[in-house]
Amino acid sequence: LSPAKNIRSGVWTIRATPSISTSSGTSHSHTEQFEEYVVRLQSSGSTGDDGASIYGKGIGTTGRSTNGRVTILGASTGTALQFVEEWTEGESSKKTPVTSSSCVIDARLNLDGSRFEGTYRNVQFGTTGVIAGI
Repeated sequence: LSPAKNIRSGVWTIRATPSISTSSGTSHSHTEQFEEYVVRLQSSGSTGDDGASIYGKGIGTTGRSTNGRVTILGASTGTALQFVEEWTEGESSKKTPVTSSSCVIDARLNLDGSRFEGTYRNVQFGTTGVIAGI
């Protein structure tokens, strides 16, 4: 077995689908409410134990995040991937207020570093869901 590779640098399409709680207390993903965004990720340096730091910037293309800007900062070690997304809407140079939110992502990479799947939690709104990137 060869060791897992770090996350691939380049353009990624990421889809986040919120979990919807039902009256019975169970939750499930509701695919019509997904958000999608395109991010340019860079994997660089080493975090020790064959890990790497990741950084990226992108823009929302579908759902509530459309035209929102996202910055990603995190790390990958083996197949474990963890990062934080900082979302902003509006322009700081204009008089319109800038709104922001943060999401914490915990995911697993496939062995060649070209896909991931996991969960997210929006810190401001307390929402959770599933997330995937290719």
